[in-house]
Amino acid sequence: MAVRASSQPVDLIDLTDGYSVIMTNDNVTFLGTTNSVNGTQTATAKIMALCGSEQVSCTVGTISTPTGISAVSDGKTPEPTITITATSALKTSGSFVIPVLIGDITINKVFSYAI
Repeated sequence: MAVRASSQPVDLIDLTDGYSVIMTNDNVTFLGTTNSVNGTQTATAKIMALCGSEQVSCTVGTISTPTGISAVSDGKTPEPTITITATSALKTSGSFVIPVLIGDITINKVFSYAI
């Protein structure tokens, strides 16, 4: 990331070095009733980080999910895959945040789910 000089006592970030995160899947509907999932179901989402048009390596931080759903990264770089698993303990639709780490920068991606 480029840092530009300034007469002010702060570092300015060159926004041409902006990052974006792309997920192959950022929402899923699990089969079930309005208050529980039928059995155990899974979905996956592959993540790719870009700096401008250049792909950069990323990892996934700790993901917090509601009761009845789990999200686990395969730990691979530069493109980690998240496996999202829902069980019958999942009672409502909602969302959770997947923290994508690019060096010292964290980009929070929202993953939505419905029953």
